[in-house]
Amino acid sequence: MTVNILGAEYTITTGVTEEDDAHLASNEEIDGYIDYLTKEIIIKQMPEYNPGLSKDIKSYERLVIRHELAHAFLYESGLTDYAADEQLVEWLAVQFPKMAKLFEELNI
Repeated sequence: MTVNILGAEYTITTGVTEEDDAHLASNEEIDGYIDYLTKEIIIKQMPEYNPGLSKDIKSYERLVIRHELAHAFLYESGLTDYAADEQLVEWLAVQFPKMAKLFEELNI
């Protein structure tokens, strides 16, 4: 899938295995990553069930995608230092749906 982030076209690829991606294979801690130079977002293939994550793997995968998209928005805004701040990016990924819902309810 391709998305436009502030004028830049990014490709999002989901379901990527560690065998198919050296970066995923070299870091078992990550479930996705962004390459802002090639404008690619890679999301690891999620297991059907992982007790360490969530029973709702699809919701978790959407969270990972939002997380990587938050990185992309910060990179494309020229906020490279903030884009590298995992705590800020995770906050945006977790809180944005709540913010969007409130903005929609208020019609603002």
